Amino acid sequence: MSTYRLPQSVHAYFTDREAKTGVDLMHAYGLDQLPASLGWDQIPAYYAAVLATAQVQVERAMALETLWRHVWRDGMAAWTALTPDEQKEVGWSLDVTPAGCWLGDSFGRAFARGENQTIAVGVEIDERDLYVYVGAWIGNETALRSADGTDRNGFELSDEHLYSRKLVVTGSADIDLTALSSDTGELLRIAEDRLSAYWK
Repeated sequence: MSTYRLPQSVHAYFTDREAKTGVDLMHAYGLDQLPASLGWDQIPAYYAAVLATAQVQVERAMALETLWRHVWRDGMAAWTALTPDEQKEVGWSLDVTPAGCWLGDSFGRAFARGENQTIAVGVEIDERDLYVYVGAWIGNETALRSADGTDRNGFELSDEHLYSRKLVVTGSADIDLTALSSDTGELLRIAEDRLSAYWK
């Protein structure tokens, strides 16, 4: 598969301002809270809005997990995967429930190697700029930086996160997996080198 098509609900959320506003309002209010002054004749529309909001949330999590498998799975053979429960203890927004993926705009998985080395790799969709990121998190900003603290190897560095940013979600619902995957090997190599050097 060289392209991945976003679910219709997710694509509409990214590209249709009215749809996005409705979903965001429902999330802000809370899916388990009945809006004030709701009349009985409005209950069916309210239920439909809750269903649509939940669908976007769940399908967005499913899309992120699918993207993760396509861009990261083959590169992590040298690492031992943590279970979903184990990676909760790592932090770094690694809650893979639909609600967690929604809050973090991302799906990530954590891996371990040796006694001290932990890495998380993930994908993130930024709906404001319609970017898809691939990222490596190693929990230590000092380890990611080079000796002079400035070399970022062309990747974005934010706290303990090393990112490659690809503008691949536009008017089309199709994501170019080849473009999205192109930096993962280099991201992982840099993160592994920095971890190894830091823990010598």
